[in-house]
Amino acid sequence: MEANYDWIAMEDGERVERISAPGWLDASVEPRFSYITDLMQDLFQVPISSATLIAPDRVCLKAVVGFSPSDVPRCLAMCNFVCVPPKPEAIVFENTRLDARLAHNPYVKGDPGLLFYAAAPLIGTGGTRYGTLCVSDYKPRSFTAEMYRMLINFAELVVQELEGDQVLLSRWTEDAIASAKANNQMQACISTATDGVAMVDTRRTAWELVYTNTKFGAACGEAVDQLLGKGFWHLFKPID
Repeated sequence: MEANYDWIAMEDGERVERISAPGWLDASVEPRFSYITDLMQDLFQVPISSATLIAPDRVCLKAVVGFSPSDVPRCLAMCNFVCVPPKPEAIVFENTRLDARLAHNPYVKGDPGLLFYAAAPLIGTGGTRYGTLCVSDYKPRSFTAEMYRMLINFAELVVQELEGDQVLLSRWTEDAIASAKANNQMQACISTATDGVAMVDTRRTAWELVYTNTKFGAACGEAVDQLLGKGFWHLFKPID
């Protein structure tokens, strides 16, 4: 017997645009979310924890522990239930076999045999539901009100990580460009400096390059436009 997923809500065009435009769906698993899912696994004592984004046709795993890091068809994903209620709310299935909505789900009936599932929606700016933060187990479990609150709080951390860089970097870039245009002397000094000059985003482990002058590019053996966006530390190669 195949599962019936006619309950899937109609696509919210604005929601899909919000998660697609920043390129969030282009990359799959991202290490910046892993510390949250790792912590969730320890605190909730579950074998599986994941952070997901819900795309039109699939669920994109941004971080996962205890499960294969591959996208899941949306029509089969349990986390799609967060898009159903009119208002965002966490969902808990203490025993998936006892719930008519999941009893015939292939992830319940077959491999990996998920018998417990809880997820909090990732609620972004304006109430947009980006995806979920989930915990699951191979056996039924009880889920207390305290656990419910913890799950929601951790979901807020994921959203802050997801949206924070985009907002801050956008503001920083706009301010930097405006400042450079307003100060032609500073721009000229940097461009004609005899030494290489680079500006990096230290919020990322790789220290992404956001500006370099031609001297820095020459020292690296690459054109300036080819350097932008690369990790600063990736420019250094080990000496044989």
